[in-house]
Amino acid sequence: MANELRWGIKLKSSNKPHIIVVGAGLSGLAASLEIERLGGSVTILERTESLGGRIKTDRLNGFLLDHGFQVLLTSYPELKQLKISDSMNLKAFLSGAICHRKHSTYRVINPLRHFFRFLKNSHNISFETYLDFLKLASIIYSKVPLKYSTDKLLKKKNISFDTKHYFLEPFFGGVFLDTQLDARAQIFVEYLRLFLYGFATLPEQGMQALPRAIYNKLKNTRILFHQEVKEVGEGSVLLADGDQISGDAVIVAVDNPAYKALVKGSWAIESKSVRCFYFSAPKGHIKNSPFLHVGNGGPISNLCIPNHIQPSYAPKGFDLISATVVSQDWQEKNDLQKVVGENVSSWLSIPKDILSLVKSYYIKHALPFQKTPPMLDNEVKMKGFETVFLAGEIVQPPSINGALVSGRKAGKAALLAVKRPL
Repeated sequence: MANELRWGIKLKSSNKPHIIVVGAGLSGLAASLEIERLGGSVTILERTESLGGRIKTDRLNGFLLDHGFQVLLTSYPELKQLKISDSMNLKAFLSGAICHRKHSTYRVINPLRHFFRFLKNSHNISFETYLDFLKLASIIYSKVPLKYSTDKLLKKKNISFDTKHYFLEPFFGGVFLDTQLDARAQIFVEYLRLFLYGFATLPEQGMQALPRAIYNKLKNTRILFHQEVKEVGEGSVLLADGDQISGDAVIVAVDNPAYKALVKGSWAIESKSVRCFYFSAPKGHIKNSPFLHVGNGGPISNLCIPNHIQPSYAPKGFDLISATVVSQDWQEKNDLQKVVGENVSSWLSIPKDILSLVKSYYIKHALPFQKTPPMLDNEVKMKGFETVFLAGEIVQPPSINGALVSGRKAGKAALLAVKRPL
């Protein structure tokens, strides 16, 4: 496939506008879909060997291993517009969480999704926690702009220690990869609304099924893998091997570190790293657990048993356990795997010696720091160019929905800028 580039100096078509997209992540794929919808054609140049950017799934000994714990929210507006959910055979977590204190647990259950479960669980929740839920509900329906951190918002609302420390910090700390909750309060509110009104799901073939499902909708796009772009120019790109590819326009749809390397003069954005451990255990030791587990005090921020949600994640006779370490201090511990195993054993009340490590992942740039808006917030065109456009976490918050929004907007802007009569 890569050899096609040896003759592909110019990819312009006399019939269709042709756009070069740098990056085959969600934003690049969404841009390509929008370009096709408006009558254009696309060539995607991808540095790695696969679709999806940070959304990847490995298959190992019958297990499906996502690169870091991720879920697909059914409430994402862009996902609804794509109409691809049925093709992925999504299965949902129960909406809520099991919160682990030092010597006890309690459940948080979303009453909008599981009203009778909520009522059944109500005697296990303190009056203080009920008040916290009402305060959080008031945040969701408020239209007042929030220009401070999530942590400051929770302090302003007098959210109790238990709810903040054992539920919100590990739960949303896992979303932002920031257990201090320094992320912007506005993003917290948006996610709170998404989790309240939708379900967190896993596709049957792992999270990488999402970019594959988008790719399957493309009809007039080709993807060239192992192609590293070194420079971007007006309607053209220069590859690391010296080839120059020209089209009618270019869309840069890469993450912040790649953008920093590609565009001279851009500034670096702090990255948030994460470590994810996958363990297996023989079936029969872990009670059915369709909730996400969260807690504080140890290395793990969140834990789940993916095959209890989506059976395809583990082979017959085994359970798969996903444990996420968000804290930077914990990530640097030499004996982290051992301590994580002990944490898993404690939370699930199972013997540690039945756990076997399947694989662990260290993701250096899992997300950008979200204390401030994206580097080029809501900009579509690259400064100084007429035919170079932007998509991804450079211009939108780093979420699945944000990636899809940015790609769609960039695709539309690029195609409309160069479209000529057919």
